[in-house]
Amino acid sequence: MNNPSLTFVIPAYNEQGNLDLAIANVHRIVDGLVDDYEIIIVDDASQDETFAIAQQKAKEDKRIRCMTNDRNRGFGYSYKRGVAASQKDHIAALSADNDVAWESLRDLVGHIGQADVLTSYMINTGDREWPRRVISKMFVALINAMFGLRLKYFNGPFIIRRELLQALNIRSNGLAVVAECKVKLIKQGHSFKEIPFTHKPRQKGRSTALSIKSLKAVTSAVYWLYRDIYWQ
Repeated sequence: MNNPSLTFVIPAYNEQGNLDLAIANVHRIVDGLVDDYEIIIVDDASQDETFAIAQQKAKEDKRIRCMTNDRNRGFGYSYKRGVAASQKDHIAALSADNDVAWESLRDLVGHIGQADVLTSYMINTGDREWPRRVISKMFVALINAMFGLRLKYFNGPFIIRRELLQALNIRSNGLAVVAECKVKLIKQGHSFKEIPFTHKPRQKGRSTALSIKSLKAVTSAVYWLYRDIYWQ
């Protein structure tokens, strides 16, 4: 696609040590590929200086906007706020912890226009700790079996046309929002394409993906996703 416009939604919780690099990576990702882009940072009521950093970046660059939640509400809730505020033709979801190589994200952006849903799958799964690998494989197998799909991965970076996302009834407030969006749109018949990506360990802080709160949120999201697809 010639001259695509793109919103980067970056949910962030206690990412003061990672946010600067996440923003810098966006500029590297789009260089020569996308001229019209914006960055929306949604702070999830961080307890550190994440929101202050976001505000300063927004003052320095008119392409950056930021907002904060009234309390900690989860990755999915923050993502939905960013989607609602987006003004560009496509929306990319990025994690503020920089756990994906920027070159992989640039490759993903380079495929804009080739499908309604650009999704991605990790090629260096062996670099992750074994509990995360096992749970991830189980999740992929479960979602594929439940919804008759054959995707290689569900929780990787993705880019979707804005009008499709803004018309979608997104329920999840947690990390399962990524899988929810992909499954619903693919089951609606929209085209998709899978692009490989390389995972990187976060530089600062710890992931909350395997916390009890996150796992409960994923379980709830899968239940409601099943209802939305089959019980409507």
